[in-house]
Amino acid sequence: MDSKTRYIVKKYPEFILKLYEMDSFIVNKMDPLLTFAQACAYLKYSRSYLYKLCERNLIPHYNPNGRTLFFRKSEIDNWLIQKSKCKKKNIRKSVNIVKHKTNFK
Repeated sequence: MDSKTRYIVKKYPEFILKLYEMDSFIVNKMDPLLTFAQACAYLKYSRSYLYKLCERNLIPHYNPNGRTLFFRKSEIDNWLIQKSKCKKKNIRKSVNIVKHKTNFK
C-alpha cells in the first residue's frame, strides 16, 4: 500500500468501510442466488443428480432453512472449472503411467 492510500485509510476509516459495504452489495446484486430449479437448468443436471451432489457436499450450495437449496452462479462456475482441471490432471497422470509402463517416450 502506498503512502497516499495509507493516509486515506487512516484519515477516513468510516468512508473505507462504507465503500467496502457498497462493493459487497454490488457483487451480490451482480451474482444473484439461483434456485434449485435454475441451477438444474444452468448445469443441465437432473434433479436427483444435483440433490446427490448437495447431499455429499460436492457442490457449493446454501440451505438456510433446512429445506430450500440455493446456489451462487459464480461459485458454480468456479466449481465447474476446478472439476475440469481435476479431470485434465487425472488424464495426464494416466497418460504418464501408460507411457512409463510401456516405455514410450
